Amino acid sequence: MDGMSGYDVIVIGAGASGLMAALQLAKAGKKVQVLEARARLGGRIYTTTDAGGNGQLELGAEFIHGNLPETQQLLKEAGLTYHEVAGEMWRMEKGALVKSEMFIPDWPLLVKQLELLQEDITLESFLQQYFPGERYSGLRKAVENYAAGYDNADASNASVFALRKEWLQEEDAPQYRIDKGYGSMIAFMAENITALGSQIIVNALVKEIHWQPGKVTVHTEEGSYYIANKIVIALPLGVLQANAKQEAAVAFMPVIDKLEQAFHQVGMGAVIKILIEFAPAFYQQLLQEKGLQHMQFLFSEELIDTWWTQVPQQQPVFTGWLGGFKAKKHLHASSETLLQMALQSLATILQTEVAVLQQHVTASKVANWTEDTFTLGSYSYATVETPAALPLIEQGLADTLYFAGEAFYQGSYTGTVEAALVSGKQAALKALQA
Repeated sequence: MDGMSGYDVIVIGAGASGLMAALQLAKAGKKVQVLEARARLGGRIYTTTDAGGNGQLELGAEFIHGNLPETQQLLKEAGLTYHEVAGEMWRMEKGALVKSEMFIPDWPLLVKQLELLQEDITLESFLQQYFPGERYSGLRKAVENYAAGYDNADASNASVFALRKEWLQEEDAPQYRIDKGYGSMIAFMAENITALGSQIIVNALVKEIHWQPGKVTVHTEEGSYYIANKIVIALPLGVLQANAKQEAAVAFMPVIDKLEQAFHQVGMGAVIKILIEFAPAFYQQLLQEKGLQHMQFLFSEELIDTWWTQVPQQQPVFTGWLGGFKAKKHLHASSETLLQMALQSLATILQTEVAVLQQHVTASKVANWTEDTFTLGSYSYATVETPAALPLIEQGLADTLYFAGEAFYQGSYTGTVEAALVSGKQAALKALQA
């Protein structure tokens, strides 16, 4: 068994939150050891290059959802540029494509009722109570689909207060993409961490964390162990919620019962993301024929129901998105099955034949994040129980164990890279102050 000691802090997980925590600690002069189970860095950030070599594509996080201070400050430090994403919103209704600026029909009616709500309840209860009967069946379905798609949230336990806060603040928020992809931001943080004398190890799957006040010993699957004074655990919520039989599950010794209970009081979403790249000439002609040259988002009721393009960039790519309960239905589907579902959905929406689309596909990628061993979900959402759980998690344990990640962020930008960065920074500051 190989052992390594002499570290001030160990960070588990080299996603955005873990790397931000490690960077802050390293800047403060601490010797940090980052352990990452995957062979790559970034976690749910996974930037790839398109088949034409013309730009970056995101299999994971893609957008900057508004003017987000931590994200934009980090991009500025890294010298990375980004562009605003603006285009038309379309919807498929009764077999026809129509331009629509509202994600949800009767949006003003929904907003009015949301603003009047005095006590937090689940989304399902809210819809049943305030929009009952056949008259509102379309609105209920649209809201549940939007919550599942955008927030990856389950209506049966999602907090209406949390959704209200998010939905109402984001009505006019600009969206951006990073020109070189989120992966460039990850690379910048990693380079700075190592330049400051700390270390990042990949293919290091942590299985056990033995802890006592002021000391942690971390054991990995391959038999190595690492010793430090403190630890920042920046694992996805899905991994922290995993049962002991799942490969990525981590055992705490002694157990942390109250915190594990708190982990389960936060919701973890599900998502499948499918990128289909076409021959450029075919793609442009198809969009032009359908009047979709400026289409940004398109919503439908097909199996893969949400689609978007790279507008204003000209990359010939359609991105399909299936979130929430719909993604869970296809959790164990093969990548080939999911790709065929996507092509069939796209063919129906664009009123063409699957064979015609297949003939012009140049590349495709499927990311089933909920099936992914080291993620086990997409991003978090608040349940009615979450507000009580988060302060407990944020405290950590014995000035020794700290937790970071988008799921543990308490602010207005839940489920985002911004949330991950803020949480990572806050965990590092707590570790430094203790």
